[in-house]
Amino acid sequence: MNSVQKEENGKNVIYFSGVIESEEEIISAFQSAKGTVEVNCDGIQRINSLGVRSWLSAFRKIKQLGVQVRFSHCPISIIQQALIFPGFIEKDQLDSFYIQFYCLNEACKKVTYKLIGTQELLSELEKGSPPVLTCPHCGKTAEFDDEPTPYIEYLEV
Repeated sequence: MNSVQKEENGKNVIYFSGVIESEEEIISAFQSAKGTVEVNCDGIQRINSLGVRSWLSAFRKIKQLGVQVRFSHCPISIIQQALIFPGFIEKDQLDSFYIQFYCLNEACKKVTYKLIGTQELLSELEKGSPPVLTCPHCGKTAEFDDEPTPYIEYLEV
């Protein structure tokens, strides 16, 4: 895993990229962190089972240091872990993540990913229907390509 720390618009942001495997790599990214830190997960390629264990342990330790962590741009691989493992990312720490859409047009059938804010998705799901998207490839309707119930349960608990 790689990490780069930057200050952007008065916020401390740490960019994660690569494969999440090592607790030490996660903790070392927070060596000089204080206050609230945004972790931008956009560059994460995958997380394996060792990485899940390392993530849970590292962020427990980081919390004990008094650092408040917010998560943004979380790829589907990270959100899937949050839906499965309690404490992986607390719902009040999650600012934005990617969701997958599937084009309904028989001639297209492309998969598209959209970055969505947590509150935006919750509002859509509470209306009783999953979000829809205009397919950027053909202009037809693309639908949310996942079961909405786990998202509702995760975001509302």
